[in-house]
Amino acid sequence: LEDIYGKGNFVAVRPNHFASNILWFKSGIETGEIQHPNPEAEYDWISPGDIGRVCGSILARGLTQPIVWLMGPEKMALRDAIGVVARALGKDVKITKISAEEALVDFQKKGFPEPAARWLVNYVTEDAGYEFKTNVYEEARGSILKYTDREPVKFEQWADGNLQRFKA
Repeated sequence: LEDIYGKGNFVAVRPNHFASNILWFKSGIETGEIQHPNPEAEYDWISPGDIGRVCGSILARGLTQPIVWLMGPEKMALRDAIGVVARALGKDVKITKISAEEALVDFQKKGFPEPAARWLVNYVTEDAGYEFKTNVYEEARGSILKYTDREPVKFEQWADGNLQRFKA
C-alpha cells in the first residue's frame, strides 16, 4: 500500500475472524451434524457491523494510522459458537472431530483448490488462535470501542440478529 499510495496516505484495517464465518457451517447446522478437524479452535468472532463502523469512523475522522488491528470482544471455541446458533434455532447439532486428512478431502470436495485446502486445514488445526498470542492482541481487542465509542457486538448478539441467514 505504501508503494502505491505513499506513506501516510492510507489505512489498512485488519479484522481477525468474522462472526459471519459461522455461515460456513450452515448446511451442517441444518442437517444436525458438523465434522471438523478442530472444534475446540478459538476465534474472536468479530461482527461485520463493527468492522464497518470502525471503517466509517476512520473515513469520517480522516485518520491515517497505517494499520488498525481489529478483534471481537471474546474468545469462543468453534464448538461453542455452533452451540449458540443451534440453541437459538432450537436445533441439536452433533459435532464430530475428524482428522486433518479427512478435512483436506472434504475441503477439496467443496471446491477448494488443493493449496488453499491445505492452508485452511493447517490454519484450523495448527494456527487457530495464534492471534491471541500476538503483541497486537490487546490493541486489536480495544479498537472497536476506541474508534466507534461503542461496545463491540458479542457473538451471541450477532447470531440472534442474523438467525434468518441460517434458515433455508
